[in-house]
Amino acid sequence: MTAWNAVKRATVLIPSGPNHDPDRKHLHIVVTDPTSTTGDVLIVCVSSIPTSSAQGYDTSCTLFPGEHPFVVKDSFVAYRFTRIVSAQSLEEKVAAGEYVAKEMLNEKQFEYVVTGLRESPYVASKYLNFFQATQA
Repeated sequence: MTAWNAVKRATVLIPSGPNHDPDRKHLHIVVTDPTSTTGDVLIVCVSSIPTSSAQGYDTSCTLFPGEHPFVVKDSFVAYRFTRIVSAQSLEEKVAAGEYVAKEMLNEKQFEYVVTGLRESPYVASKYLNFFQATQA
């Protein structure tokens, strides 16, 4: 098997469940290639759309079954969990089996994710600034 690389459009399952289920893994999407200075990447988290109408969710980007092999329920990108991480650390955790590499996100859905990143009210400005700096 070839090594997984933390590059734009790559996806990975990262343990990020709630306190009652800490081993639950959420799909994360790498939004940028590693920076040349620090090797960091920007990642966003995908979560199932809540079944209760009382629970709100960020509607900036939704993903539906079939738009990625791991997505089997109506889902959304939870931009409030956006973060900057080391590409090397992600790759090491995949190699060690702590994280699970998944298929690349296709171009069309990736563009939806990027559009949502730019439009979501839940993205902190430092993450938007990081993203913008990587697009130059």
